[in-house]
Amino acid sequence: MLTDCIDISMQSKEQPSNYSYFVYNYPPTTIMDYQNTSIPQLQMRNSTDSVFKDNMQIPSFMQGLSVPSFQFNNSNQFCINEQKSQYMPPIANGLASYFNDQSSFKVKYESKKNRIIVGTQAICNIEIILIQRYFDIKTQLFCPPNIKYTLNEDKSISNMAWLKDRVKNRYKKPIKDSMSDLINVIGNMNEQDLQQLSCFQQFQSQGFDNLEKQVPKSIKLEKPFSEMMFEIQILIAQFLITKF
Repeated sequence: MLTDCIDISMQSKEQPSNYSYFVYNYPPTTIMDYQNTSIPQLQMRNSTDSVFKDNMQIPSFMQGLSVPSFQFNNSNQFCINEQKSQYMPPIANGLASYFNDQSSFKVKYESKKNRIIVGTQAICNIEIILIQRYFDIKTQLFCPPNIKYTLNEDKSISNMAWLKDRVKNRYKKPIKDSMSDLINVIGNMNEQDLQQLSCFQQFQSQGFDNLEKQVPKSIKLEKPFSEMMFEIQILIAQFLITKF
């Protein structure tokens, strides 16, 4: 502790002096006062073994100091558990956020104009609805996943032809025949009617008769067949009227 400046020449008449001296008053603290101080152990990266087998005791004024992570040649890297994130200036951070937002917007915009992305999402949503109802008998509904088939990648075909081409390779008979007829019923409606679709449209649903016989009554009461198919019809209609 630094005390006030004391003029020695004013205190001693026997030794006159024109110089002022600073007297430092150190507190009578010994290293023994810190023996009960505990510190967190350094940990070796990718290892649960402590670098030090016993707790290393250091004075309390040393605690809280950042310990950098060093690596010598190919030796193991040592670091403390807590690591601070890298500082980025506000301007640089703002620019990075702006470009990231622009990139995300571009990806979302382009995905909406990609028929493969939008169509595949529609098919997945349809199959989620079907699996929720026919999960225990899904092998009677879907074709094996390891079969090979060729898709029509012609960009000039209509959305209805594109969807029917995918459906015929995903469902077993007679389900795929009923799904194909459902797509025809929705596809033959004009765009205004599709936009205002508000009720279940009848189609040749005989392909689902065998599946419905195996569905528990509790599920049928919770969601009737017509209600489930209406949800699928809305998804089909949304895809068919999308412009690519």
